[in-house]
Amino acid sequence: MQMFRTIQRTTHLGHAMVWSLSTLIMLAACGNMNIGKNESTGDSNAGAREEAMSAEFGRLYRQYLSGDPEEARASLEKIIEEVTSADISDYGKADYLRLAYERLFVLDSRLGNQDAADIYLLKAKYWTVRMSEELNERPDRIAATIGVETAEYLSDIERVDKGATNGRGPAYLDFISEATTTEHIRDESPSKRDDGVN
Repeated sequence: MQMFRTIQRTTHLGHAMVWSLSTLIMLAACGNMNIGKNESTGDSNAGAREEAMSAEFGRLYRQYLSGDPEEARASLEKIIEEVTSADISDYGKADYLRLAYERLFVLDSRLGNQDAADIYLLKAKYWTVRMSEELNERPDRIAATIGVETAEYLSDIERVDKGATNGRGPAYLDFISEATTTEHIRDESPSKRDDGVN
């Protein structure tokens, strides 16, 4: 039974990763895409709006990948702001919001802001449920997808971002690493040590 659950969780996680990977490829390519609104409405500007939105989301995603922690956060918050008011399908909206909240979860986890990270993870799972409902997924499949262990969730999100950066990962990780090293050096400086020597 445990093996079945592991296979089931892996299958659902793999399905979610395909969604993430396909969205990342779309964002990186910034190509023309139909994000779900019916083009038969007669709106001649719909294609142009969708193309402009795709290009903007691609730009913000590249900013997230190349920025320091504050820039990465700002780009994700901007995606959330724009998606929330965008005239796109419910599925497209849920997918973009899920991806943004997943990345905010990873960012705050890496920065040690665990309370904020936990909230972002809950929001990401909420939008995963909404997206899955748009795909008419069965409740047991949705539950398995969002029931993944947090550590697995974190590593899968990072794996996708590393795939988009040729294995390097988002640049903010370098800033966090540098800050941690600097803090460690400062903690070890003679003025901070309590060895009786001043």
